[in-house]
Amino acid sequence: MIKKFLNFISILLIFSCSIEIPFDITTEYNNIEIPNTMGMYVEKLIESPTNTQNQNINFTSLTLNYIITNNTILSGEINIYISLKTNADNQKSNSTKIISVNIPANQIITGATSNDILISAIKQKQFVIGLENASLSISGTSYKINFTYNINAKGRYKLY
Repeated sequence: MIKKFLNFISILLIFSCSIEIPFDITTEYNNIEIPNTMGMYVEKLIESPTNTQNQNINFTSLTLNYIITNNTILSGEINIYISLKTNADNQKSNSTKIISVNIPANQIITGATSNDILISAIKQKQFVIGLENASLSISGTSYKINFTYNINAKGRYKLY
């Protein structure tokens, strides 16, 4: 009887080590203003949330949903890149373009992008976001485009 109980406990422990819980999480929307970089490539180092680096978390997809709003009378071209580099050196090499949008004056564009590099980037402690905003601009004007986004993450969390 005790042997059967111990076998049952060992089987239960083996199953509990291999149980995975699926998740589907969407963040709240965030908003940033994209300045006119006059077509120059600029980068910023981003710190990943520490819980995304947990070995028990396995992302199956990561989708960046976005709304780009141009409330000006000028058109713009927005390119956004992700790089697995851990320093922002303003060099486009080894960067992957994840968004490329031509936005006319006074328009709103919505879209979504999903790329394996997003999963790789979020699993690191740091990664780099690059930006090009080649917009038509009148000298001396403050030209910015609003970029509103959220992230949808799907995957599995492994219980140990």
